[in-house]
Amino acid sequence: MNVMFGSMKNWTSSQKRLLAIILGGLVLIGLTWVVMRQTSSTTNTVATDSETVSPTAKKSGGDIADEQDASNPTGSPASGSVDSTGGTTGSSSDNSGTGSSSGSGSTAVASQPALSTVTNSKNFGAVAFDSVTATCPSGTIAVGGGFRAAESTRFFASYLTNNGWYVRAVNGTLSSSNVFVFAQCVDNVPGSISVTTATTTIATTSNGTINKDCPSGSTVVSGGFDNIQNELAITFSAKVDNGWRVNAESEVLGDRTLKVLTNCYSGGSVSVVQTLLTDSVPTGWTWTKAKSCDSGLAIMGGFASKAEAFSSYFNINNSKWTTAVYNRTDDAVNLKAYFYCATF
Repeated sequence: MNVMFGSMKNWTSSQKRLLAIILGGLVLIGLTWVVMRQTSSTTNTVATDSETVSPTAKKSGGDIADEQDASNPTGSPASGSVDSTGGTTGSSSDNSGTGSSSGSGSTAVASQPALSTVTNSKNFGAVAFDSVTATCPSGTIAVGGGFRAAESTRFFASYLTNNGWYVRAVNGTLSSSNVFVFAQCVDNVPGSISVTTATTTIATTSNGTINKDCPSGSTVVSGGFDNIQNELAITFSAKVDNGWRVNAESEVLGDRTLKVLTNCYSGGSVSVVQTLLTDSVPTGWTWTKAKSCDSGLAIMGGFASKAEAFSSYFNINNSKWTTAVYNRTDDAVNLKAYFYCATF
């Protein structure tokens, strides 16, 4: 070092200026390298943050899949059973209440009609015919009802009786299976329900139709069917004009009796809105259609199809009337699912 600096004393001014330029250049290079290092570190941090955020796209995809699962229609190859709870017990919230006006006086707000769903179930034995009833509680009136079971179950009767809903069916498997019945119960309505019926005879291996209108001054709100000998396939059960209609097919020898039961409301006003959903059911498949009421109370469902209905009930878990059929035929068949919403 002493030799180097000692020799620098003898440098000319030009040599010293050259040294200053070289040293300045080295300092500039060093500063440039430091800045580049900092920039590189910042870029890496941003990339890491971006990777952390990216999984939200996967979550969005899951939401879309869930929405598709909940949409209608749904279908699947026939296979399954009904759980022990049915997944549909409970009741709707009570909409009744009171209020007061401003000033010295007060005005009571009339209680509004409220709907509750009562369900009951029974375990049907292997290849067994049986029945089960759900009854509305005191202070309410039954205005509709339905049923739910596995696709191997064939229903022969479903109708309003004794302020409740009754179903009769056969379990078509070699093991026991649960069958559920549902009663749609309404309170705070001034009117009442009356049931009017009609019967027809269906000849050997043929089909037949029977309908019954409500009497003047009353309005149809729901209806049902009864295959007396437990041998007909019900292909239609729905509202037609101011009445209820039932169709059935016979695949056995001898005459068979089919009854329609029409439930008529009188003593108050009611408006019933019908919604229809249609689809095609592949052979060997079960198919489901479901619909909630845009307004009013979901009191009843109906169906028209050569695919047999094994479920038609109000599901309180999603507030939708749900109809499910099983296509036992060799060809695709049409399904018409009817939904009835009442405003009292």
